[in-house]
Amino acid sequence: MRADEERIGDEVFAARVALGLRELDGVEHAPDVSDEVSRRLALAEPRAARSPWRWLTAVAALLAIAVTTAVLVQHNRGGGDGGTAEAQGQDPIGPSGAVRLVYELPAEELQRAVARKAGQDAESLIAETVACLQRRVGELAKVTRGEGNTVIVMFDLKRPKEDLGRVEALIGADADLEMRIVASDDYVNGSVRFRLKRERERLNAWLAVPGNKELLYDNPRNIRRFNDDEADGPVAFGKLAWYPHLILPAAGGDRWEPPYSYVQMLASATVKAYDDAEYADGVSEAVRARPQNKRYLIELLAINMDERHFTGKDLDPAGTSVDRAGVLSFRIIDALAGDYADWSEKYLGRCSAIVFNGVVKSAPRFESRIPGRGVIHGLWGEDAAAFAKLLSMPLAVQPELQSRTMVGPR
Repeated sequence: MRADEERIGDEVFAARVALGLRELDGVEHAPDVSDEVSRRLALAEPRAARSPWRWLTAVAALLAIAVTTAVLVQHNRGGGDGGTAEAQGQDPIGPSGAVRLVYELPAEELQRAVARKAGQDAESLIAETVACLQRRVGELAKVTRGEGNTVIVMFDLKRPKEDLGRVEALIGADADLEMRIVASDDYVNGSVRFRLKRERERLNAWLAVPGNKELLYDNPRNIRRFNDDEADGPVAFGKLAWYPHLILPAAGGDRWEPPYSYVQMLASATVKAYDDAEYADGVSEAVRARPQNKRYLIELLAINMDERHFTGKDLDPAGTSVDRAGVLSFRIIDALAGDYADWSEKYLGRCSAIVFNGVVKSAPRFESRIPGRGVIHGLWGEDAAAFAKLLSMPLAVQPELQSRTMVGPR
């Protein structure tokens, strides 16, 4: 009977030690078995001669406690997935713990950005993106480079929880501004020239394929699938691209705003992605039932990608603001103000395209030389202060959230 009690006690002791190791993963503290180890050692001394393996069991138990403590310290420092926070270039985790956000810069988008930016490679663009994201979030979080094409954002839980939402919004917000020239048949630059009638026919044939119009209404920027297909293209690949323009309900909400196909200067560079009846009959009940940011018709405008253009990075942050009516006032940086003035003068009487996040917001006609200052209409549904901040910090590649995990104490 005594032997049975000792055997059962031994098994309980071994189970508690094993339990401490098994439960370590995902908890803050492993069960404390040190007192039990000491007690069992004291009980084992009189029976040492009869149980020589007891000392080995005790040593193994003490070793288990040491390993448990070491791994737990590593885990609480944020090193449970491959190293300590310091080794990963992150700030040490505070006593409140942190949220670890992992973002990926999609390889395909990174390659496109490299192709657009002469003199920069993928590594420099990733470093630029990390720096820009840190400026966006400021003191709200710490942004560092991760492995491969990833970016790590550490949010300290000692901050108010609502700040985490602000961090994710600032990182996820896209603010890509382009000022380009609308394509025209008379443009010639070496071997580059456009045949807009033929280009419209190609695009209309693509839109006639079942599912392609629906693809645009899911996300207007999906037109890039057509733009990126260089098969049997009649012009040099990448020299002409179609950008979506959203036709919104006019004041009152019953009728649509005038489309670009009604504007003489733009009609030859425009293709409708809707049926004439959809426009003529006004804003239908089906459209009214959509979410407010989905109430539109889509048309596509041909943009000259060969000619010089200006972007949000060319704006002077001190001279860029957006009012509550959605009107953007901008000023080109001093170093490029003369170039912008020459550019506007070169295309007097022609239309430029103001493109924001891949969508044409307006297509004003140059009436005079513009010395580096101007206004842009058509920006809607954005908070003015945040909008102006994002414009001064455009991202070469938009990051995509891959994971959100808790690190350290809960």
